[in-house]
Amino acid sequence: EPYLRAQQRLNQQIQQAGPASATETSELLHALLNQQLELEEQRNERLKERTKELNCLYSIRREMVLNLSVDELCNRIVVHLAKAVRFPELAITIIDLNDQRFTSKKYVQTPVHALETPIYINKKVCGKIQILYIEEQSFLLPEEQELLNTIAADLQLWLERVQTESALKASLSKVRLIEDALDAHSIVAITNRQGIITHVNNKFCSIAKYSREELLGQDHRLINSGFHPQEFMRHLWKTIAKGNIWKGEIKNKAKDGSYYWVDTTIIPFFDDKEKPFQYIAIRTEITERKQLELLMAQRVEELARSNDELAQFAYVASHDLQEPLRAVTSCVQLLKKRYESKIDDQADKFISHAVAGVERMQKLINDLLTYSRIDTHDSIESVNCEEILANVLNNLAIKINENNAVITHDPLPSVSVIKFQLFQLFENLIGNAIKFHRIDDKPVIHISAAQKSNEWVFSITDNGIGIEQEYFSRIFLVFQRLHTRSEYSGTGIGLAICKKIIKSHGGHIWVKSQIGQGTIFYFSIPKK
Repeated sequence: EPYLRAQQRLNQQIQQAGPASATETSELLHALLNQQLELEEQRNERLKERTKELNCLYSIRREMVLNLSVDELCNRIVVHLAKAVRFPELAITIIDLNDQRFTSKKYVQTPVHALETPIYINKKVCGKIQILYIEEQSFLLPEEQELLNTIAADLQLWLERVQTESALKASLSKVRLIEDALDAHSIVAITNRQGIITHVNNKFCSIAKYSREELLGQDHRLINSGFHPQEFMRHLWKTIAKGNIWKGEIKNKAKDGSYYWVDTTIIPFFDDKEKPFQYIAIRTEITERKQLELLMAQRVEELARSNDELAQFAYVASHDLQEPLRAVTSCVQLLKKRYESKIDDQADKFISHAVAGVERMQKLINDLLTYSRIDTHDSIESVNCEEILANVLNNLAIKINENNAVITHDPLPSVSVIKFQLFQLFENLIGNAIKFHRIDDKPVIHISAAQKSNEWVFSITDNGIGIEQEYFSRIFLVFQRLHTRSEYSGTGIGLAICKKIIKSHGGHIWVKSQIGQGTIFYFSIPKK
């Protein structure tokens, strides 16, 4: 501007007064030359400053393409920025980012704030860039503010890119972990709409015994075992072609001719028109489980056959075995009737033992027959326990009267059971309570029932001789007796029958007792 003003004055003088004197012209030319030299000096200075700014930006952007951490980049930016300011010896450049501070140099004097600009990440302020001076002079330059704004914008883009890359890496890492876990457990295959295999994982190759190259481009007919009917496969494809998920078990054939079973889930993937364009099949090998199921089916068949044989044995026991036993019984009874007290005391004793043994055998066969028939599939019906108890007490009336037993009960519910089995259960437990009473006390027995969430729990309490705790489980086994026959009669099957009855109804039976204090038998019957 001074140069232009001097040139304008010279032109005006020439136009107004004509040619000036040599002295005036020389002075004007000298002033014009000085102004031009000063202008050139300013231009050179500005060019130098601009070059420093461009070098700064170039250096920073070059650092940004390197694989640097945030701390490393910020430390380098403050150094490059410090070199680009007008008075670097008086300036301190600072970046505050996420509670961290990066400075170009240490300072003792309290700096005077000059310029700053905020740093944004995803439209949120996360820090700022500053140029501080240690002297209270005006060094504020618009060019330096623009430089700060440019660096802050570049740093924002870099930080957002790093943040996105970090999130992407974390996401990819999670995906790889999931993929590794899936590969370790499952067989995975992807097919296109036509059923052509486009992807298989390592587990697929190891189970099918084909290489990846042999599987890609093929369809699943390559591993078809021929076990499933065509209708099975048509239903599978019809289901997934409609966009529905198919689940089921498939028997496949490996390359070496061996067979294997897989629990399969096939999931359709849809295009923009909501049509399936590919299918992902996730399978779990279940060959061992299928073999166990086959073995179990064989064992069940064997068990059913064994049960049939047991039922046949029960029939034989109830008919063929009891017939000769009745003949023996009749002969022994006739022998006793005709010859008792007619031979000698020893003969009478032998006859009595024979009669007692035959009676025990008859009772034992009847109890075994009862035990073996408990699992028969008789109909379940709603039974009033009050009526069952009344019939049981009527059946035990002679025994009750002989022992002066006192039997009480709370209101009893109706339950869904096999009627005659519930009768046997009450009769055995109440009969035992009467039989195992203390000699000095008459039997006192109480029956009650309590309603639980999904079952009825019955209890039969007596004041009898009690049971030691170590025998609580043993008493429910067949032929397990805690006393001699001379002390208490019986076959040792009664409680085993009770346990089998309760078990066949889906309930439980247990006991609580103390020697000399009495016994409580509990049993549960489900409501349904």
